[in-house]
Amino acid sequence: MTFQWLQGVKYHPYAYSREGANMLSAVLHTAVAIDRSVFIMRAFSAMEAEAARRHQTDMKSSEQITGEQV
Repeated sequence: MTFQWLQGVKYHPYAYSREGANMLSAVLHTAVAIDRSVFIMRAFSAMEAEAARRHQTDMKSSEQITGEQV
């Protein structure tokens, strides 16, 4: 699968999605690869939890400032 927007890019992105990390772990069957995959999945979960917590905090702050529920 070729992405049109990557055809002119000299360097590919160094970011992975949760699904990409999961697919990679399905291909690599070594103990180290499985351990790293679990670590990456836990990191994604922690980032999502932190983003949700910050969103909640931001929503509460905006409610206090404006007096309206968003």
